[in-house]
Amino acid sequence: MTMTSKELRLFLRSNIDPVYQGFSASLLPGVSDVWGVRLPVLRLVAKKIAKEGTIDILKKTMKNPCFEERMTLGMAIGYLPWDADFLESQVKPFLPWIDNWSICDSFCSGLKGVGLNREATWRFIKPYFKSNLEYEVRFATVLSLQYFLTDTYLLKVLSQLALVKQKGYYAKMAVAWAISKAYVVSPLITKDWLCKTHLDPVILKKALQKIRESNCVSKGEAVALQASVASAKALL
Repeated sequence: MTMTSKELRLFLRSNIDPVYQGFSASLLPGVSDVWGVRLPVLRLVAKKIAKEGTIDILKKTMKNPCFEERMTLGMAIGYLPWDADFLESQVKPFLPWIDNWSICDSFCSGLKGVGLNREATWRFIKPYFKSNLEYEVRFATVLSLQYFLTDTYLLKVLSQLALVKQKGYYAKMAVAWAISKAYVVSPLITKDWLCKTHLDPVILKKALQKIRESNCVSKGEAVALQASVASAKALL
């Protein structure tokens, strides 16, 4: 017997943890509908929904879905098998449901099929780097830092990050995060790109901070990088 939207809501309500609710809500400023259901519980029910194939039905019948309901459906999509239409039929319709960094990053992490469908996924996400919607930009950026910082795609990712004009905080922070991860993967290429590319000052500052804080980068290397970037920017 398949789970209805009403049953899903009752199940989630029965698994609310008040202590976790306070912790989770503190990490999501501006998100007012966090109930406090722990992630292992959400994963368990997400697997059931994916197995039953009822994601579309649940989306249509949910009324004012809370944080956990949106998170669960995103997780469920990640458990579905990929086919040629997966990105258009499953990923694209879910993007409007992403309204905070947690759902965005969890959704991206769950799309394990990207590893076997990189070229199709890259073509799919490229337009979203230039979106005027904060979480569409974050979606493309986080997916790229998780799956596309490879020899084949690194320069392509950096080129797209340079095109981001979205002013939202969580879009900018995702770009800074991606730059810092790119530096760890390829310091020389990323350093050269940083020195040559006009970036939002907030993004640049945060990216350099994240590089300094990385356990993969020595303090001396981070200081030298910052000096090189500052010198290059002075000449631009």
